[in-house]
Amino acid sequence: MRTTIQISEELRKRLKVLASYRDISYEEALKDFIDMFQSMVPFQNEWELAEWFEKNIDRFGFKRIVEKKEGFPDYKIEDIYGKIKRVELELIGTDFIRHKHDPKKVDIIVCVYSDKDDIEGVPVLSIIEAKLNITIPRNALAKPATELKVS
Repeated sequence: MRTTIQISEELRKRLKVLASYRDISYEEALKDFIDMFQSMVPFQNEWELAEWFEKNIDRFGFKRIVEKKEGFPDYKIEDIYGKIKRVELELIGTDFIRHKHDPKKVDIIVCVYSDKDDIEGVPVLSIIEAKLNITIPRNALAKPATELKVS
């Protein structure tokens, strides 16, 4: 059974371009994107992320959880310098905007993935660092892939 989904014209155009690069249908492209997302993001929801975060706060430069909240922001955390920080967890950094959180009420966003270092002026700590520094020379197409530099 097939169905339709409502997406913006700009998003449809982006999907069309991405699918055309690989000469596949929109459906195949979406399936691949979903599979890739699920393989990269090991948490099904923010509760699973919170459980992991609480066991790994030291990885983010935090000393201890001062308060876990049911609302926004999710935590008050003491950093390694003894300062209290208001921390909001998000699976994807831009969910902070989608959830309409007030950037004045949080000090740090911790997320699984973000392509930004800050969102609405709030610093972002991302578990997955996806910014690669790849240098591909102009004549790269004339060289075998083994000669490309990745740093």
